[in-house]
Amino acid sequence: MKVAGGLVGITLNPAARTTFFLISPELARLSEKAKLLAGMSSPIQMHQHGLSSSVLTRQEKNIKELTSTIQGFTNPFTENDKDLCNIVTKAVVPDVVRKDVVNEPEIGNNLAETFIAEHFDLRKS
Repeated sequence: MKVAGGLVGITLNPAARTTFFLISPELARLSEKAKLLAGMSSPIQMHQHGLSSSVLTRQEKNIKELTSTIQGFTNPFTENDKDLCNIVTKAVVPDVVRKDVVNEPEIGNNLAETFIAEHFDLRKS
């Protein structure tokens, strides 16, 4: 259903949203009935569009392409290299970045302790 302002605008107003979702099935029924009276009835779909042969063929093609792309990535669990690299581009991460990634838990804990010490007085009264 199309509404003025679109669904984005209607979702901001709870009363309008409720009214829209309550009335939209009835509006669709009336629209279909008007088309039927005018001799322009929509054909009744007997199966789900997603199950048509063209959709299934396209999905199979997309699955094969995605599988092929993923197989071209570096598997980080089979690499014996000590360098940290991007599994898609195989670009080696600079030493400065590698050091930060490897030491992230320690760096994060130190930053959290510093923040707590600077912003909270944890001494018991």
